[in-house]
Amino acid sequence: MVRLRPVPISAPAAERWPGVRIRRPIPTDQPPLPWSAEDDRTSDQLTGRLTRAGTVRIVRFGDSWAGPLAAGLPDPGPWSVSLAVGLAEALRGARPRAQLNRWLTDPALAQLSAHPTPRTRSRTPPVLQSVHLQRCAPGIVEAVALFIESGSGVSALAFRLEARTDRWSCTAVETRPTIR
Repeated sequence: MVRLRPVPISAPAAERWPGVRIRRPIPTDQPPLPWSAEDDRTSDQLTGRLTRAGTVRIVRFGDSWAGPLAAGLPDPGPWSVSLAVGLAEALRGARPRAQLNRWLTDPALAQLSAHPTPRTRSRTPPVLQSVHLQRCAPGIVEAVALFIESGSGVSALAFRLEARTDRWSCTAVETRPTIR
């Protein structure tokens, strides 16, 4: 017969905030910091802008993001996340490569088809960790997607996006094997 015993409470005792007080009151007429939207854009260009699309980190590098995108084009960040997942699934054999015909040009589809589909799939699919974007020209974005594989391996997938009137089209795909 198995008996269960309650587990003792192991959480640390709650403590109060330290008794630190602001000795000098903040004046109500204190001027705001001289920070503008222009300063925001400048700092983003220098450090890379970090945003979140779900749990995937999107990093935009370089000073090329200062100018606006062409009218009607979607933001390449979230679009690159979706494409990276689709490309990874096609490379694993979990998605038919023909499903990507709409978003890949013929040369990019040929590059994707040059990689053999693995005979067996791992039980856990790779997890997309981050997508790094670099705008090379007004209508061209290059992206690198980093995946975490089971067993603490890392793989990279690079692709080039070119603007087509109202959407992005993938014109080149390159992948590297898992690094452990």
